[in-house]
Amino acid sequence: MSESKGSLLDNDELIATLEETKNKSIQIAEAILIGEETSKEIEAARQSYSPAAKRGAILFFAMVGLS
Repeated sequence: MSESKGSLLDNDELIATLEETKNKSIQIAEAILIGEETSKEIEAARQSYSPAAKRGAILFFAMVGLS
């Protein structure tokens, strides 16, 4: 185990890594928000097809009953 000498603030590699991690965390949080909005839009679009699907199912079973 190596001993660390000096202040953590003097470690440029550590600071760069932490900044990169912070930026990625922000990007991931933004992507999650976009994903949630997209999910809501997809659900709304899916719900708009529900009445047509119900009528289609009724028509299908009515035609099957005719045979």
